[in-house]
Amino acid sequence: MAEYVRFEAGRPQEVALKFADGKVVDGQYGEQVMYTLTDGRVMYVEPIVAARIRSLGIQPGECFFIEKRKKGRANDWHVFRETEEAPAAVERPTRKRTPAPHVLADRLPDIVAARNAGRELEQKLADSITLIEAKKAAAAAPPPPAKPVQSAAAAVNPQDRWKAVLLAQTNALTDVLAEALRHSAEHGGLVKTDDVRSLLITSFIELTKRQERNRAA
Repeated sequence: MAEYVRFEAGRPQEVALKFADGKVVDGQYGEQVMYTLTDGRVMYVEPIVAARIRSLGIQPGECFFIEKRKKGRANDWHVFRETEEAPAAVERPTRKRTPAPHVLADRLPDIVAARNAGRELEQKLADSITLIEAKKAAAAAPPPPAKPVQSAAAAVNPQDRWKAVLLAQTNALTDVLAEALRHSAEHGGLVKTDDVRSLLITSFIELTKRQERNRAA
């Protein structure tokens, strides 16, 4: 039976994959991804770790590091190369290895695309908040002087105005959520719909607070 890698908190493990892709298995703690290593060992990692390995473009035979950290009761995983900037509090191994500059060059379009997608999402949320604030300001403004003759049907119903503002906000957030879900589908189901929705809500609340602080300044 092959030896498997044991990950201890705060101690980076240096590994090298025998094959680029792992195998999804049902482990003791739920779904895991099994990788065969070049030294004959095997390792079992969470799907989020497998996703980070793919995002780094790790090639078979290339050495890299995986570190488990404790974040409360949960585990926080870091995946990095020796030639890259390691996360804080990681003790770098003294052994040096030949850099693989082509790997970073191949990943550059994906890195730029992901960064632009994040900025676009933030801009859409900011535009949505700006639109809502503008509608609120318009609703709070004093109404124009009443005309000498005005029918009751022509009067603006405050409830209808609020419905319009709420509908505009909901439609804007729906558009952003749909685009975010389409982007998450590119990750092969590793990012769940509820996680995307939670990220959207968190971003929306943070942007709203930021605009409130800017107005108060």
